[in-house]
Amino acid sequence: MAEPFSMTADRVLAGLTLLAAGLGVRGVLRAGRWGRRTAQRSWWRGTLRLLPYALPILFAIQLAMLLGLLMHRSGTLEQAAYAWPALAVWATAGAQTATAVVVARLLALRTYRRRR
Repeated sequence: MAEPFSMTADRVLAGLTLLAAGLGVRGVLRAGRWGRRTAQRSWWRGTLRLLPYALPILFAIQLAMLLGLLMHRSGTLEQAAYAWPALAVWATAGAQTATAVVVARLLALRTYRRRR
Protein backbone atom coordinates (compact mmCIF):
# COMPACT_ATOMS: atom_id res chain seq x y z
CA MET A 1 0.00 0.00 0.00
CA ALA A 2 1.31 3.44 -0.91
CA GLU A 3 2.35 5.84 1.81
CA PRO A 4 0.34 9.09 2.08
CA PHE A 5 1.98 12.23 0.71
CA SER A 6 1.84 13.92 4.09
CA MET A 7 4.08 11.27 5.66
CA THR A 8 6.77 11.80 3.02
CA ALA A 9 6.40 15.56 3.22
CA ASP A 10 6.71 15.47 7.01
CA ARG A 11 9.99 13.57 6.74
CA VAL A 12 11.32 16.04 4.19
CA LEU A 13 10.27 18.96 6.40
CA ALA A 14 11.94 17.31 9.40
CA GLY A 15 15.17 17.09 7.41
CA LEU A 16 14.84 20.71 6.31
CA THR A 17 14.24 21.75 9.92
CA LEU A 18 17.44 20.01 11.03
CA LEU A 19 19.29 21.59 8.11
CA ALA A 20 18.01 25.06 9.06
CA ALA A 21 19.08 24.54 12.67
CA GLY A 22 22.52 23.34 11.63
CA LEU A 23 23.05 26.21 9.23
CA GLY A 24 21.85 28.64 11.90
CA VAL A 25 24.39 27.32 14.40
CA ARG A 26 27.10 27.55 11.75
CA GLY A 27 26.09 31.11 10.91
CA VAL A 28 26.16 32.20 14.54
CA LEU A 29 29.56 30.60 15.10
CA ARG A 30 30.99 32.30 12.02
CA ALA A 31 29.49 35.71 12.78
CA GLY A 32 32.75 37.00 14.23
CA ARG A 33 34.66 36.34 11.05
CA TRP A 34 31.86 37.93 9.01
CA GLY A 35 31.90 41.00 11.27
CA ARG A 36 35.66 41.35 10.95
CA ARG A 37 35.52 41.27 7.14
CA THR A 38 32.45 43.47 6.85
CA ALA A 39 33.72 46.13 9.26
CA GLN A 40 36.27 47.15 6.62
CA ARG A 41 33.61 47.60 3.92
CA SER A 42 30.92 50.19 3.45
CA TRP A 43 27.73 49.89 5.53
CA TRP A 44 25.42 49.28 2.57
CA ARG A 45 27.33 46.15 1.47
CA GLY A 46 26.83 44.63 4.90
CA THR A 47 23.16 45.52 4.80
CA LEU A 48 22.73 43.89 1.40
CA ARG A 49 24.36 40.72 2.72
CA LEU A 50 21.80 40.56 5.56
CA LEU A 51 18.70 41.06 3.37
CA PRO A 52 18.29 37.39 2.32
CA TYR A 53 17.80 36.47 5.98
CA ALA A 54 14.52 38.37 5.89
CA LEU A 55 12.98 35.75 3.59
CA PRO A 56 12.52 32.96 6.17
CA ILE A 57 11.17 35.50 8.64
CA LEU A 58 8.65 36.83 6.12
CA PHE A 59 7.69 33.28 5.15
CA ALA A 60 6.94 32.36 8.76
CA ILE A 61 4.94 35.54 9.33
CA GLN A 62 2.91 35.11 6.14
CA LEU A 63 2.49 31.32 6.35
CA ALA A 64 -1.25 31.45 7.00
CA MET A 65 -1.82 33.85 4.13
CA LEU A 66 0.26 31.75 1.73
CA LEU A 67 -1.60 28.58 2.67
CA GLY A 68 -4.86 30.46 2.26
CA LEU A 69 -3.87 31.52 -1.25
CA LEU A 70 -2.90 27.97 -2.20
CA MET A 71 -6.03 26.39 -0.74
CA HIS A 72 -8.44 29.22 -1.65
CA ARG A 73 -9.41 29.67 2.01
CA SER A 74 -8.65 32.09 4.76
CA GLY A 75 -7.33 31.09 8.15
CA THR A 76 -5.06 31.91 11.02
CA LEU A 77 -1.53 30.83 11.80
CA GLU A 78 -2.87 28.60 14.57
CA GLN A 79 -5.11 26.81 12.09
CA ALA A 80 -2.21 26.36 9.67
CA ALA A 81 -0.07 24.94 12.48
CA TYR A 82 -2.87 22.59 13.45
CA ALA A 83 -3.39 21.41 9.87
CA TRP A 84 0.30 20.85 9.10
CA PRO A 85 2.51 21.11 12.20
CA ALA A 86 5.69 20.04 10.39
CA LEU A 87 5.40 23.01 8.04
CA ALA A 88 4.84 25.39 10.94
CA VAL A 89 7.85 23.98 12.82
CA TRP A 90 10.05 24.28 9.75
CA ALA A 91 8.95 27.88 9.10
CA THR A 92 9.47 28.81 12.75
CA ALA A 93 12.89 27.15 12.89
CA GLY A 94 13.96 28.98 9.75
CA ALA A 95 12.78 32.31 11.09
CA GLN A 96 14.45 31.79 14.46
CA THR A 97 17.78 30.73 12.99
CA ALA A 98 17.73 33.63 10.52
CA THR A 99 17.05 36.03 13.38
CA ALA A 100 19.85 34.52 15.46
CA VAL A 101 22.34 34.83 12.60
CA VAL A 102 21.38 38.45 11.88
CA VAL A 103 21.64 39.42 15.57
CA ALA A 104 25.01 37.65 15.94
CA ARG A 105 26.35 39.32 12.81
CA LEU A 106 25.16 42.77 13.86
CA LEU A 107 26.74 42.35 17.30
CA ALA A 108 30.02 41.21 15.73
CA LEU A 109 29.92 44.08 13.26
CA ARG A 110 29.34 46.57 16.07
CA THR A 111 32.26 45.09 18.00
CA TYR A 112 34.70 45.32 15.11
CA ARG A 113 33.57 48.78 14.01
CA ARG A 114 34.17 50.11 17.53
CA ARG A 115 37.69 48.66 17.52
CA ARG A 116 38.49 50.33 14.21
